[in-house]
Amino acid sequence: MIWDRNKLRRRLLGGVLLLACAGAGATGMPFERTTPLQEGDKHKVLLFFSYLCEFCAQYDAYFYQWANSFPEQLEFEAVPVLADTASIAPARGFYAARMASPERIALFNQEVFHRLQHQGANRSRMETYRDAAEAVGIPPAEFEAAWHHQDNRKAILTARYRYDHYQPDVTPELLVGGLFRVSANHTNGDYRLLLEVGSGLASRLIEGNAEALR
Repeated sequence: MIWDRNKLRRRLLGGVLLLACAGAGATGMPFERTTPLQEGDKHKVLLFFSYLCEFCAQYDAYFYQWANSFPEQLEFEAVPVLADTASIAPARGFYAARMASPERIALFNQEVFHRLQHQGANRSRMETYRDAAEAVGIPPAEFEAAWHHQDNRKAILTARYRYDHYQPDVTPELLVGGLFRVSANHTNGDYRLLLEVGSGLASRLIEGNAEALR
């Protein structure tokens, strides 16, 4: 799947409006309206995910590939779901890897998905994520330093605030501009449609026409 900026800008007419009729959920539209938690969210596409989610594992690389097509005014940010205390260690692992080597975060994610979902690794131990980081070329010492850094804790607090505010129902879930949320619940379980709708909403956000959908 290849995404480019021109296609991204055309997705709403070619995707959202058509697919709203063909594949929307019970609400009649393949997304749900919401309000931004903070000003910065208005210029971001947030991806709520969990390392225990099989669909997150399957589509994670597509989300990152899609994000590479975004223009400068739009930022992609993955947000680990922090629903309980058991979610803290996976989130610390994610943020430690992103801090230590942001260019390897997609590879790190795939490694962690595999270890947790197929190898039965302990998701509560720092070593699980340190070893996954080392496997994709992130030096263990740099990972551990990032794990213990105060910026890691700040990132976790922000993720928790976002979870409390946006209340994602399932993962993966996209939050576009703090205005729209879309998940498989809105697309009848169709994850490719989820990507199409997310792309259409992002296109509207880029063009400054997102409010028209509200």
